[in-house]
Amino acid sequence: NITTRLSATAFTDPRSIPQSLLLDLSDIRAQAVGQKEKIQKHSHYLNVLELSPSDTVEGIKKATEQLDQVEGLWRAVHKWQSMETIYNSTPFVSLKQEDLSGDLSEVYSKAVDVLAKNPFNTVARTMLEKIERYQKSLPLILSLANPSIKARHWKTLFEAVNQPYDEENTFSLSQLREYNILHHEDMINEISKIAAGEYSLENTLETIERHWEHAFFQLTPYHNKSKNIEVLVGMVEIQQQLEDHDISLTSM
Repeated sequence: NITTRLSATAFTDPRSIPQSLLLDLSDIRAQAVGQKEKIQKHSHYLNVLELSPSDTVEGIKKATEQLDQVEGLWRAVHKWQSMETIYNSTPFVSLKQEDLSGDLSEVYSKAVDVLAKNPFNTVARTMLEKIERYQKSLPLILSLANPSIKARHWKTLFEAVNQPYDEENTFSLSQLREYNILHHEDMINEISKIAAGEYSLENTLETIERHWEHAFFQLTPYHNKSKNIEVLVGMVEIQQQLEDHDISLTSM
């Protein structure tokens, strides 16, 4: 039956391959749906005949709940392993801070939830331990995933660990670990802070440049007794904007 199939050793072994187990669980899910439909029909007939309900209704309910828990856990394991593969092989500069922290939080929550219900679940415990080890370096990883870090900053980091840096070549998180860059916490935080400041200044300069590049100046005729001239419309607003931008540039 379903409970027996879910009790197979493979579902409690952290070394099992998630993709294979998820295929098995899909088959068990189909079996559960089929049994549930049969039990519902049987229960309907019992009700029509005014007979006592069968215990099988409660049995299939508990089996389905167990199936939901096992499947949810192995989906989380599969996602975690996929995340590890992606993060360790994808060019690091293409990783996004929100994805790194969000995905990790999701699988961590699932492991914690399973362990709250079953503290002896070795699959959830093993995944949680791996995630917690990963979380220890997450703040530094997020600092390096700062989009404001440019090639010049990476060059400084690589030089600090005596590794060649080529702007044309990509590198992954696994390579950063291999180079021991994540061991230089103070330097990473300092460079990330500097990069963020430079990024803010660059954005301010670009904003000011775009404003005046696309600014529209309108002239209007102005007549006095001696001659006809043209003057700028909205001079007060223009002067105010100039002063505001001058303050921004001076504060840099």
